[in-house]
Amino acid sequence: MKKTVIWYNHFFSEINKVFSEYKKNHAHLEVVFSSKSSSKKGDFDFYTQEPDLSVYDNFEDKQRAYISFCIDTINKFKVSFFMPFSFLKYIYGKEEYIQSQLNHTCEIIKPVNNQELFDKIDNKYENYEFLKRFNENEVLKFPFYEKATTPSDFANKYEKLRDIAKSNVVCCKPSVGVFGLGFKKLHENASKEDKFKWSLSDKTFHNVGYNEFVEILPDSFKELILMDYLNKDEYSVDCVCKDGEIKSYNIRKKVSSSKQVIIEDDVILNQCIRIAKIYKFNGFINLQFMEDNDGIPNLLEINPRMSGGVMKGQSMGGNDLVSAFVQNCLVK
Repeated sequence: MKKTVIWYNHFFSEINKVFSEYKKNHAHLEVVFSSKSSSKKGDFDFYTQEPDLSVYDNFEDKQRAYISFCIDTINKFKVSFFMPFSFLKYIYGKEEYIQSQLNHTCEIIKPVNNQELFDKIDNKYENYEFLKRFNENEVLKFPFYEKATTPSDFANKYEKLRDIAKSNVVCCKPSVGVFGLGFKKLHENASKEDKFKWSLSDKTFHNVGYNEFVEILPDSFKELILMDYLNKDEYSVDCVCKDGEIKSYNIRKKVSSSKQVIIEDDVILNQCIRIAKIYKFNGFINLQFMEDNDGIPNLLEINPRMSGGVMKGQSMGGNDLVSAFVQNCLVK
């Protein structure tokens, strides 16, 4: 049987585990992985085990170099399906050029069809604003939120949210960011333990005093989103989508830091269905929800990629998302 080669660029090592399991009964599938660097100089190490074929791309962060690298790799390994991640922004608008340089047919699987939609997902504030335009019957649920780029704006938005927040607590984080880096839970009466040295650029979670936080804000800064602090049950939804339709999904409820369970929840699922249709999602998509004080799941963020918990969901008796992905997305 002819090999089907998939190339994941800049993804998590979890994908290797997922497809290694799938390949036990599907020998025709071959996967190429690559990360930005094979070294560990402060960057994430994307490997827990060596994949079938390893490619390490040590290129400068420039579009021309990346496009050239993509073309060379697709031709070298006869890649049938290419799924970029971190550098997807360089692919948009260059699809026709890439195809013209290939010596065989390769499909580029993108979570959304264009750069504009991808940028909206990437910015948490813009994502909320965009989705609200299509929220007929208020299917989608959002926490209270505002954005700020100056200290005075931040103070005004904080006062506004503090008065309406269901939790009576306001938090903030960069509008554009990953893994919750830069998240701050703000307290008006911070304890001594909360007043240890930290900075706006600090990437770890902190409970911080509101007054101390405002004092160190520069005159202008990259956009922060302020939100009602949600601290109830958390959910992670892994979906496989094709042209905006969810083909399969698993809803994982996070019971504790080490325990999760698979559940069914119509409120969450209906939100996912609506969002997938709005963005016309393709491939693996992950959506994060957390309940507010009224027990209503609110959308936290969208990750336009496979999450690190896909295998965990399947091992807990959830749907076989990898089979759904192969059957629906790896079809030309």
